[in-house]
Amino acid sequence: MLRSTSETCKECHGPITAEEVADRMYPLVLVPFDGDPIAVRLKTLNQVQILSCDGFSLIDLSGGVKKNDRLTIEEIRRYTRIQCQIAQVALVKPTYNQFMASGDVDGTITEARGRIQALEERLKKVHDGAERDELAESIEKIKVMHDTILPNDFLGFVTSYALGLDKSNMNSITRATLLEAAILAERGHDNPADHLHGMFTNFMKDDINRNAWNVLHERREEEKAKRKGGK
Repeated sequence: MLRSTSETCKECHGPITAEEVADRMYPLVLVPFDGDPIAVRLKTLNQVQILSCDGFSLIDLSGGVKKNDRLTIEEIRRYTRIQCQIAQVALVKPTYNQFMASGDVDGTITEARGRIQALEERLKKVHDGAERDELAESIEKIKVMHDTILPNDFLGFVTSYALGLDKSNMNSITRATLLEAAILAERGHDNPADHLHGMFTNFMKDDINRNAWNVLHERREEEKAKRKGGK
């Protein structure tokens, strides 16, 4: 009687380990790391995995909707936190924690975590508004430094790969594009994403629709304010 290939493999090599399964499922990708390419096993996130990260917009991450280029410390912190959350899910081998551990040879990360904890404890006891704001800003700055231990080119590539941005047209979306799509959708009684051509996942289409309606609403409010001001 013929035996299955899997049974033959088990006899020859023994049961397949979880590590071997991961090696077969996830490709080896060359990722820039401070200018030099390194081989990493990465996964592309599905919609459930994406939603498990803090709520974010792919269009916001690519800078397509923001009215100005200046970011607050809170926005920088939020973007870096999202990138790190995505990297934690996307990095298969080496893992995110392994990368962070290798970057802590001088104790920088451990020290940063200690400083954050100490400041957060101090913050609980402070009631003065100005002092609280100053402490909160100090905490955010340290968190940004902690989250950006890994090079920007590395985190940027991992984020783009994990979200499928490298295979989509999301980076070409602009505020003007969203406004036009929303106007067409309003006239056609459908969705803004229906009026854009390109490679988009369902998550991307939802993101486009949400941002496009917001941009249209903002434009209508601006027009309303101008009309009131002209009276």
